[in-house]
Amino acid sequence: MTNVNDAGSAVSGAGSNGERNLSNATIVARVDAGTLSTVIDALSALVTECRLEFDDDGLSVIATDPAVVASVNVDLAAGAFETYDGANGTFGLDVERLGTIVGLADRDRPVTLAVDAGTRHLRVGIGELRYEMGLLDPETIRSPPDPTELRFEYGGGAVLPSATVDRFVGATDLVANHLSIALADEALRIEADGDVDSVSLEFEATDLQAFTPGEARSLYSLEYLRDMSRAIPGDAAVDLRIGTETPISLGFEIADGEGSVEYVLSPRIARK
Repeated sequence: MTNVNDAGSAVSGAGSNGERNLSNATIVARVDAGTLSTVIDALSALVTECRLEFDDDGLSVIATDPAVVASVNVDLAAGAFETYDGANGTFGLDVERLGTIVGLADRDRPVTLAVDAGTRHLRVGIGELRYEMGLLDPETIRSPPDPTELRFEYGGGAVLPSATVDRFVGATDLVANHLSIALADEALRIEADGDVDSVSLEFEATDLQAFTPGEARSLYSLEYLRDMSRAIPGDAAVDLRIGTETPISLGFEIADGEGSVEYVLSPRIARK
């Protein structure tokens, strides 16, 4: 028996037509649920829908949040997939819906994704489960930024564990809704000033995984940084790059180096 909901999705058992349809698709890819969940979490930090770009090299997504304050760039090379077979194509995705489906699987469980360009449906296979969901018209989704628009001149940066990012975001979130990040004197310095309280953290270059010195200082929204930090895997090394009143870049590898995520967040311009 097949249950169809009001969003054009269907769930079926392994013995149904849903299983056979997995082999009748334009694009078929198989990847572990952990990798796919990491991609979905990275996207969900900023957007609820996005454009999936498939080509011979793999999957890529560039998306901007509704306020056009931050963007996320996800690349997943073909080598990150157990199998990857298909043609080039652009499809619109409901990120939250796919995240709910993939959340049913253990992280080491393989997930099969089959895109049918003709019917504009995505068929998801997880063990005995077959789930069919409608894809969105990519023309109805905000156009992603040109990658050249996301290239900035950074004053310097640092590579640090994701736990360190969590710590300075959590600490500054206690007192303010924005924080200052600066590079100076061979250290990465984080500060936040509230109406009454203030907090600061300083990480010496020798305590960081890598450090590129330079004069740089900018203010950033903690609301965005909080969502981004929650999506960064616990074992990731985060490449942080900043300038003076320029966007911050937070990048990290996924899928054993076969993929990458980069967040870019615009600064809050300090009042003179």
